[in-house]
Amino acid sequence: MQLGAAEVYCHGSSASRARSPACVRRDRMKGLPGKLPLGRRVQWALSDFRDIRMKLDNSTYSVAELRDMLGRKDLVVNKTYQRGAGLWPSSARSYFVDTMLTGFPFPKLYFSESLDRKSRRVIREIVDGQQRITSMMDFLNDKFRLTSVSRQFAGKSFSELPEEMQMAYLAHPVPVDVIRNASKSEILEMFRRMNAYTLPLNESEKRHAQFHGVFKWFVNTLTDEMSATIVGFNILTNRQIVRMADAELIAEMVVYRITVGISGIISENRHAHSSSEMANPRILFQAA
Repeated sequence: MQLGAAEVYCHGSSASRARSPACVRRDRMKGLPGKLPLGRRVQWALSDFRDIRMKLDNSTYSVAELRDMLGRKDLVVNKTYQRGAGLWPSSARSYFVDTMLTGFPFPKLYFSESLDRKSRRVIREIVDGQQRITSMMDFLNDKFRLTSVSRQFAGKSFSELPEEMQMAYLAHPVPVDVIRNASKSEILEMFRRMNAYTLPLNESEKRHAQFHGVFKWFVNTLTDEMSATIVGFNILTNRQIVRMADAELIAEMVVYRITVGISGIISENRHAHSSSEMANPRILFQAA
């Protein structure tokens, strides 16, 4: 029987030859059931030479690096994984940018990395974090000013920040997990598994995720100021505050105060205005 080149090479006594990929492939092929199709036998024999398991690598990119990657199209949005909810409202974007400017942590982003066969370039797709990256870049490009939810930088665009703050923002580290060697189905499965270990949202958390009005951010501001006091007086525990019980408590207090205030205005104006005036609620609020 005539031996192939790999078989001849593997008959040598050198230890390096014995460990060569060609020899290992030959030995693995010998152990396969003879009835397997040739294509399946080759696929099985080569499986040790490529790590087909999904990998998750922790990385960090600066805002400037993300800007450059987007500009070169090395980082793109994969709409398969993104929710089509449109842009965050200005208050939510401002709150996120303020989180970065004030040095508080925020959830990491997820990219999927693959090799584009045509261009031979590594392409990274945004799997989770499109809204955060869009907010970062829009602020960097002066597309919006920070609202009053930012106590320190309200009303400012990026170019209006002090020079040192601009440089700090460009160099701000953004935590990213890069997913490698994963199919789309594996990525979706990964997020399903991650969400399976997440506690169901309570009513306060659902409202926080759904609404972005002035009242929400007013309550958020009060919560930031009063949470330490609430814990200090044992009104709520740290665990309850993590689940936004403090925001719910303060919201109820604010609503109660507003209700009492409106009731007082109505009572006072009941004697000050005629019955025809009382029929027009706009007069009551003007009187307030």
